[in-house]
Amino acid sequence: MNNKLNSDLYNPLDIIIKIQRMKFKALILPIFIVISGFLIYAFLKIEPAKYLSLAGLLLYAFISMQYHCRKNVPPSDENVILSPVNGRVIEVDQEQQVVIIKKSVFNPADVRRPSDNPIITFSIFSKKFVMLDHQTRLTGKLIGIMPGSALCNCLIPNNYSFKIKVKQKVISGETILAQLSETNDQNDRNSSFNEN
Repeated sequence: MNNKLNSDLYNPLDIIIKIQRMKFKALILPIFIVISGFLIYAFLKIEPAKYLSLAGLLLYAFISMQYHCRKNVPPSDENVILSPVNGRVIEVDQEQQVVIIKKSVFNPADVRRPSDNPIITFSIFSKKFVMLDHQTRLTGKLIGIMPGSALCNCLIPNNYSFKIKVKQKVISGETILAQLSETNDQNDRNSSFNEN
């Protein structure tokens, strides 16, 4: 029961419904192609119309796959930055403090909040990215969808240490990209102790 409540918290029904509506709009064309091919073949007996229906079915499957979202629940670790997208790490630049992730058309399309820290940002290079929740600060929560391929740049603050490497596969809202450094964590504790 607790797992279901957590899943509902990070995968809100209203956003999933919006994604399903977008998916159904995108599927209108392949459905039209399948029905047209079937009707042409049934009434006009034109043999190539069968292949038109087959092409429509393949397009339907391809588009459906592009709108696939996983129902993730983030790890319980605190002070972490999670991957906002699904894909593979293509660059880890510790000087520029950036992680670049490449998402392919075959990766799930969900985009998730990487951290509850408002200074942690990411940018997505895709014409198909749609942000569905601008307000949330909940780490790992579903915030948008990005069908197709794309690049995602995640900026990592200096006080975080990297936890991933190049070519590593990442899962949105689950894979830890970076964690608050223990030295900074200890300094924060010491400063709060001194204030008391």
